[in-house]
Amino acid sequence: MGSKMMTASVFIFPGILICLALLSLLGWQEDPRSFTIDHDNNVFLLDGEPFRYAAGEVLYSRIPHTHWRPLLKLMHDGGLNAVSMYVPWSFHEIRPGEYDFATGDRDIVRFIETAADEGLFVLLRPGPYICAEWDLGGLPTRLLATDMEIRTSDERYMAEVRRWFGALMPLMKPLLYANGGPIIMVQVENEYGSYPACDKGYMSAMEQMLRGYLGDDVVYYTTDVPDERNLECGSTNTSFTTIDFGPSRMEDLDEMHRLWREFQPTGPFVNSELYSGWFDHWGEEHHTVKSEDLLSIFKTIWGDDYDASVSFYMYHGGSNYLWNGANIDNGTYKPTTTSYDYNAPIDQAGRPTDKWFLLQEVLVPEDQRVTPTWPKTAEYGNVEFDQVAYLTDAIANSTGISSIKMAEPLSLESAVSDLGIPSPGHPITLVAYTHTLATSTLNRGNGTEGGVGVLSLCGVHDLAVIYLDWQLQGTVSRVMEMSMGNSSAAAEGAAAAGCDDVDAGTDSASISITFPPDQAASHHELLIIVESLGHINYVGWKNLPRHGPNPMTLDKKGLTSSVLLDGHLLTGWTTQPIPLSADFISSLPFTPIAHKQQQQQQQQKEGRHFALFRGTIDMPAQYAGQEELPDTFLDVGERNGWRKGMAFVNGFNVGRYWPQVGPQERLFVPGSVLRAGEPNEVVLLDTDGPQTAGGSLNAPLVADPDQSYFS
Repeated sequence: MGSKMMTASVFIFPGILICLALLSLLGWQEDPRSFTIDHDNNVFLLDGEPFRYAAGEVLYSRIPHTHWRPLLKLMHDGGLNAVSMYVPWSFHEIRPGEYDFATGDRDIVRFIETAADEGLFVLLRPGPYICAEWDLGGLPTRLLATDMEIRTSDERYMAEVRRWFGALMPLMKPLLYANGGPIIMVQVENEYGSYPACDKGYMSAMEQMLRGYLGDDVVYYTTDVPDERNLECGSTNTSFTTIDFGPSRMEDLDEMHRLWREFQPTGPFVNSELYSGWFDHWGEEHHTVKSEDLLSIFKTIWGDDYDASVSFYMYHGGSNYLWNGANIDNGTYKPTTTSYDYNAPIDQAGRPTDKWFLLQEVLVPEDQRVTPTWPKTAEYGNVEFDQVAYLTDAIANSTGISSIKMAEPLSLESAVSDLGIPSPGHPITLVAYTHTLATSTLNRGNGTEGGVGVLSLCGVHDLAVIYLDWQLQGTVSRVMEMSMGNSSAAAEGAAAAGCDDVDAGTDSASISITFPPDQAASHHELLIIVESLGHINYVGWKNLPRHGPNPMTLDKKGLTSSVLLDGHLLTGWTTQPIPLSADFISSLPFTPIAHKQQQQQQQQKEGRHFALFRGTIDMPAQYAGQEELPDTFLDVGERNGWRKGMAFVNGFNVGRYWPQVGPQERLFVPGSVLRAGEPNEVVLLDTDGPQTAGGSLNAPLVADPDQSYFS
């Protein structure tokens, strides 16, 4: 493996080989590569010499593999000598026990080798839990289909981790520094001290498992927020303790350092996550961290007083696509945006920001600085959508959709697990539930037939759209900060309709549905489509009542409990997870969008929800013959009529858009998914129905030179 930091290979003449063989017999051998801690002098040692690192966190799964090398080169040119990287378990798992480590963006070995080629050491953070605002913190969501206690010593969970590590770690061991690779440190779990369980046996078992796979020739470390409880629960006696904090803790530096020293009396000071910015939730303002604040705290801990090693979190954030997680704050569910720009030194599209230049001035002597290069973006024109298909038609006809029938509706995780549905390359975020209501069961003297009934969903995660006889009735959601449909009064209405009498969670919702006056109908079809907006990826012990339930372990998606109509339990449900794979989308019966009047009539019939709009665009002639095109941004802002949905470019999912609540309005489209010599297909699955004045539907592909992808 070639590398800027590895010893260069040379041609050795046969005579010299004989001399080397004799020297070997006499006991001489080249000193082995080593990375260790000198506890007497509080420094790291690289091959016996004092060493410290300035690292940057990136997540290869948020970055197209075609962008890995220019990104890693930009990191090195900015003065970094290491890259810190999580490994998201769910990103690699196709089915239980079946993993993809070699295809495209999942080729983790290639990413690590490329980092070495670009002169960077690697800090490996394999979890199994990684947080990272990733769906369920990187754990496969199928684990929620059981009652196992994740992130504890529960043997069922440990068996799953052993199987996962048994596949991953043999790939990592040859890449350890002692074995000729760039990996110098391996993290044990991730910020475990914040987790409510505080299972010290689990942390010890995690470390021993890693040592069993990788050996002892690497530094094992833990990372936690500097709080006494966190450090007590998150550290082990045989790994190196590090902490993380951002510019907002500048005034607490001495106290944090003192507390850290109580748990790590010797060794170098390390901030494993120096926050360069922050992430965004839908419905909030875009978060930023001032460049001068980041520079100030970095220069302080990098200076002689602390002489710290540092990893910037994030150095480049990238894009979540549909892998975003969510947070829970005082009972309020907050899903993370598609963009993971993070206000980092390198922005979402791989372009250096002012933070990159300011940090380069500190880390690189003036006479050694290079002018950075990065991928460019381009404007390609307007995508005109001229075809439409309706998800409700596919559900009605079971087009390419597996189903399972049970008395009660199944959670999305249980249905996917029971049906054995493989990963389509991104999380499955939609699940449909159908139920046939016999007219004879509705005439109870309560006025439902031919009138209004109250439908109660005694557990809904996260957002449900309800149809009766294929007519839209409305939308409800779990408690969210942003207003969605009639969800603000949902919990109270659901309780009044009888959810207190069943095994319901706090995320109940109810809605009034209107029955047609036709008394001759023998039955009615009830359809509920539920969208997952991301599994909760973080729950801190400070956010839970003492001995209270853990929202992260309860965050199954879809309908998670019973459904009632006017207080009466409905049984007999068909559950259909909808994979939204490229093959599934291409199999749908797209038809030309009719003229305005017909279009409005059809949209009214379908409720305007879950319509898939398809359009094509040719790349400008100037790009003819290019193998890889410049990146671009798909503008799905409200000004173009779009409100909420998901976008696919040439079958590649580029993520969720939701300009109706913001702050993100544009989706990053990697140039690697575009085609120069043939039409490019763009499909928008608009879950809420677009708002267009003139009937035309379009979305431009823009260069976005000023990071205006936030409102």
